[in-house]
Order: sequence, then structure tokens, then C-alpha cells
Amino acid sequence: PLLLKGVFPFPRFSAPISMIKRIILKDFLVHRHTEIELGPGLTVIAGPNNSGKSAVVEGLRCLAANPVPQYFIRHGAKQARVSAELEDGVVVSWVRTPKYAIYEVLRPGEDEPQVYAKFGRTPPEDVLDLLRLDKVDVDDNPSNAVDVHIGNQREPVFLLDKPGTAAAAFFASSSESAHLLAMQKALKTRVQEAKKEDAFLTSRLDGVCADLDAMADLPRTEVNVEGAEGELAAIEALQRAIPDLASHVEARLRLARVRQKLAERCGSLAKTQPPPAAAPVAPLAGLLARLRDLGEEAVGLESRATALHRLTNPPRLADAAGLAAVIRIRCGFGGEAERLAVRGNALSSLGAPPKLLETEALAGVLDRLRRSGERELSLARRQAPLSELGPPPTLAATENLAENLRRRAGLQRELDSFAGSVKALAVLQSPPDLEDLRPLAGLMRRLSSLLEERGGLGKRLAAQQQALEDVVDRTARRLTEIGACPTCGQPLDAEAFLRREHGHADS
Repeated sequence: PLLLKGVFPFPRFSAPISMIKRIILKDFLVHRHTEIELGPGLTVIAGPNNSGKSAVVEGLRCLAANPVPQYFIRHGAKQARVSAELEDGVVVSWVRTPKYAIYEVLRPGEDEPQVYAKFGRTPPEDVLDLLRLDKVDVDDNPSNAVDVHIGNQREPVFLLDKPGTAAAAFFASSSESAHLLAMQKALKTRVQEAKKEDAFLTSRLDGVCADLDAMADLPRTEVNVEGAEGELAAIEALQRAIPDLASHVEARLRLARVRQKLAERCGSLAKTQPPPAAAPVAPLAGLLARLRDLGEEAVGLESRATALHRLTNPPRLADAAGLAAVIRIRCGFGGEAERLAVRGNALSSLGAPPKLLETEALAGVLDRLRRSGERELSLARRQAPLSELGPPPTLAATENLAENLRRRAGLQRELDSFAGSVKALAVLQSPPDLEDLRPLAGLMRRLSSLLEERGGLGKRLAAQQQALEDVVDRTARRLTEIGACPTCGQPLDAEAFLRREHGHADS
């Protein structure tokens, strides 16, 4: 460990002493930015090699003596700064640039520091008066000056490397001896206070251990909290399932109401008589088509009757079938006779006619004449009864019939729909009785109480954890201040000490 004696600055004058309470190193050697709080009494800095312990002492030396320029500036930085904050609030800074060094003094209540530059190799008197870390002259030889504040790491114990005359001159100085005796007395007093504080801290440590023993139930409490958290998770799952259950219950009630309405409708429909069997509509369609044709034919006959109304009734015809046949034959023979006469005149000069051919063609002509007469007679017979017919009856309107047919079709579809609904509901079982919701209400009340209990346990656990962390922090800080075990001299590690892994922690 490297001891810093700078906390007891040697007074140069009779002015009140102001101790150094903080050392600040910025971009100085290996320190990027380091602040060291100096406690009352002795401050010890311990650490592995090349961790920057000697750099702290070298920074105080630069602040007190402004040595010959060396490589004090941290690599990559533009300047190095070493500051010392005194108990009265004054901050003294030594600033080293590659070309020069300056001092800055910032007093309480001032916004800008006072800058000292171009002062040569020796620091300014104002700075020396504030720090009081300069060497003590024991004679007229400056090389025999004694540094009572800062010791080098590789130098022997105080004054052992000096000649006997220098040591004698130092102890012969009455004022300096008085200061040394005062320092020895103050150190003795501080050692006694440190022992008292150590005893107090030991008793406090016993109290802390008792508090830690009182917290031995924390694991069981944590297990209980974990169990409560598991129950809370289950309850939260039940809470998430409650909306689905409520929706299912609501849907179930809605289906029950629909089923009840359908049952009422089925009961009402059961009292009605079945609709009459529908008559076939094909004959009616044929009749309608026939009526439509007859209507058209009646219109034509009415127009013909209107045209024939002005005529007188024809005389009653006698049976002229034979006369007609004779007339037809006569007409046929008359024409044939004329033709024969013409031909006879033409053939008169001829000789005897040849033998006549067969008369099959004449028989065919006669047959055609006979069929034509029969057709005319048939038409006459058909006209005779039609002349006695009256006008056709007026057709009834079919709009009401079509509307009734459409209504009947709609009623048939609705009946089919009801039959399908009744058939679909017939396979359903009666709805089960709703479960009692009182256990669910009790579970909700238990959930609320568990949530409140969990909140209280969480607050208690947080408070206990905070108290434990405070005790651990205070213990770690105090162990850091003590540094080494006063019994065995081993370094005190907070974690190992709290886990009782220190060598004689149980003794």
C-alpha cells in the first residue's frame, strides 16, 4: 500500500490549516478522470501493479513542486490536470500542456479561476501558501531540504537516506519538532478514535449479522411469493377465461330463448289444420289456353258477324247434292262438247277417227270434282250451326287467382321452413341447468384478497431488500475504508466477508 501523508500539510506560517479533502486527476498519466475522496486520518490506496497508485502521488508532487516537464499528459489528450480541493472550498489546479504549465485557483463564490502563468520553475507563493506541501529547509543548503509530506516509492524511510547533520538539523529545529510532536499526538488521538470506531463497527457488524439472521426467512417468503404468483397466474388465466365463459353463457341463454319461441310457434302451428291438397293446375292451364284461343276466335267471328249482319237470311237450301253433281257433270261435258265441236270442225275433213283410248284420265277428273263438291257441302253444314250461336261469354279476371297462388306458394315455403326448424330442434337435448356462480364469486373475492396480500408482501419484500442492500453498501464502504483485516492483515472483500468466507469470520 502507498500511504498519502498529504492529508496533514506541514504549515509554513501560523495561518489556519485547510486540509485536502479531494484529489482530481484528469488525463494525467494512466488516469482519464479519477476523483479520490480523502477520509479523516490516514488514507490508503491499494491495488495491483501498474494500476495508477504511484501516479496519484506523482500528481501531488506536480501540484506541489511543478517538476521538470516529463510525459505527464495522457496519450491522445491535449493537456493534463491535477486538482486539489481544500476543506474551505478552494480548488487549486496544476495544468500541464506540451509547452508550459499554469496554476488555477478557484475560490468559493467566484465564477472564473485565477490563473498563474510565467512563474518559472518554482510555483507561485499564493499556491504554496494554500497547499503548504513545500519542503522544509533545515539549513542554508537547498539540497538538504526535507519533504515531510510526500515520500518517493523507492526511497528509504523518512530521513534515513539523509546525512546525520541533516537529521540533527531537522530535529534541532524547535518549531519543526513541536509540529512533529503535535502531529504525533494528533496521530495517537486518531488511532484511539479509530479503535473506538472499530469497536463500534464491530458491534454494528454484530447487529447487521443479527439483522441478516432475522432475514433467514426470506427464502421461505420468496417461495411463498412464488406460490402466490403461481396462484395469481392461474387466477389471471381464469379471469381471461371468464369473458369467454360469459359469452358462451349468453349465447346459450339466447339459444334457449330462441328455442322457447320456436317451441311456442310449433305449439301454435300444431293447432292449425293442414292445408287442403292442391288441385292439379294442368287442366286449368289447358282450359285457360283454350279460353284464350276461343276468345281470339270469338273476336274474329264477331267481326265477321258484324260484316254479315246487314245481309238478309239466305233461303233454305234444298238438297242439291245430286243437282250439283249433274251440274258439275254438265259443266264438264259442256266444255268438253265445245272442245269436241271445235275439234270436230277441225277434224271434219279428216277420215274416220282412230280407236279411242282408255278413259282413266276422265275418271280422275270426275273424282276430283266429286271431292270438291263434298268439301263445299261440309263447309255449308259447319256454317249452318254457327249462325245460330250467340256471342262468347266475358272472360273472368285472373289477377286474384294469381295472387292467391303466390300467397299459397309463400305459405307452403314458410311451412316447409318451420318443418325444417322443428326437425333440426328435435335432435337437440334440453339445455342443462346453469351452474351456481357463487363459487366463482368466492373465487373472485379470494383473488382480490390474494392480490392485496401480494401487494403487501411485495412492499415488505422491497423494503427488506432495500434495507439489506443499504446494510451491504454500508458494510462494503466501511470494509473499503478499513482496507485490511486488523486481526490477520488480509484484504477485506465485502462479498467474501458477507458470505462469511473470511478466514476467521466465525471466530
